[in-house]
Amino acid sequence: MFLNIIILKVRLILVLLFVSSSIIAQEKTHYDFWNRITISQPITKSFKAEIEFQNRWQNDYYSRNTFWFEYQLMNSIRLWGYYQLNPKISVFISPFAYFENSPIIKNDGNENKVKSYENRYTIGLEWKQNLFQKTFLIYKNSIEYRDFKNTSPDYFRFREKLGLKQELNSKWSLFAYDELFINAINSNGNHFFDQNRIGFSVNLNANKNLKFELGYLFNVRSQKNSSINLQENNLILNTYFTIPNKRIKSNGNHS
Repeated sequence: MFLNIIILKVRLILVLLFVSSSIIAQEKTHYDFWNRITISQPITKSFKAEIEFQNRWQNDYYSRNTFWFEYQLMNSIRLWGYYQLNPKISVFISPFAYFENSPIIKNDGNENKVKSYENRYTIGLEWKQNLFQKTFLIYKNSIEYRDFKNTSPDYFRFREKLGLKQELNSKWSLFAYDELFINAINSNGNHFFDQNRIGFSVNLNANKNLKFELGYLFNVRSQKNSSINLQENNLILNTYFTIPNKRIKSNGNHS
């Protein structure tokens, strides 16, 4: 427990440093809409498999237009596996993911730039601690390898997420979180600092097999070959569907 407290304190200090230094340099804001659909299949009481589909849209950053769906930003498909070690700790792995990334429209004509394509592989751990009645602290740490097909370089990226979940009743819950991204390299225009996401969402359990998450995410994103970071305002809509396994009782949670 003492080690966990130290980790959380260091985490908060890092977030404050990155966010404060990034916001000072901002002049413009990017608007995005992120949509994700996840289909989950429990295999055993401890293990489940998922397939995830994502698409994201963006505005044209240079004109300050706040139309969220003006241009495509990203499409992806990803496989996940989750294993529950105990009630507090689970491990997860994505053995394969494919991403199609469109350029951020920062200047007129950027919409005609070549898209980048990547395969991505991820492994991580999630820790969930009950603080009070129906209040949970969620800590997630992962590493991913980004294997680009038509751009370079490939690199590892570390992700660290700290969140607080409040269950209001059996159907509704609130979730607030901060997620920090750190690159393992600082070369070819990349920076050690990659992104910092601060978000809030409302979650609805429509029934035992269907869940929705509607939220807002503020993101500070680094740019290649520039010391000026981007600010992004993102609307998020996530849909989770669980295929029932009659032989077991599913207890999967998404956050």
